Amino acid sequence: MNNRAVFLLGFFFLALFSCNSGVDFKLQPLDLAQYGIPLSIMAPDSAKVKKSKIGDWDDVTVKKGTYSLQVLAKKAPAQTAEEMKNEELATVKADKFFSKVLVDDDNGFVFETTIDSLNYYDFRYIHMQGDRVFSFQKGFTDNLTMAEAKEMYASVKQ
Repeated sequence: MNNRAVFLLGFFFLALFSCNSGVDFKLQPLDLAQYGIPLSIMAPDSAKVKKSKIGDWDDVTVKKGTYSLQVLAKKAPAQTAEEMKNEELATVKADKFFSKVLVDDDNGFVFETTIDSLNYYDFRYIHMQGDRVFSFQKGFTDNLTMAEAKEMYASVKQ
């Protein structure tokens, strides 16, 4: 079985278990290759996908309802995914609204920020493939619950 098939099979099982989590989106495999991202993720059925550019990053946004994912891709720097994740974590922790890290893995993390006594949740996940780096996070303008942030993070982990 090739790597892509194993990857999709793994996401299929993730989708089966995540459907009963109480989060308001049901996930299925979504191939982003036609948008310049040679990866598959788990996303809601009929999610809208938009591609744009932000500086030297290719930007692909996947959205449906409360599921709002941004995938950024560019030529990989001379760092490992874990080093890039650690830099991103340091940047997030330096923000005055940073509250705490909820999940911390080798290549990503889920975190909480607090503004005016309200909690907001986000995540970062870094994946390197070939000569490119892919950075996953929630959509810029959307707010997630803790459960949604954790589920979206799980949906993109490679």
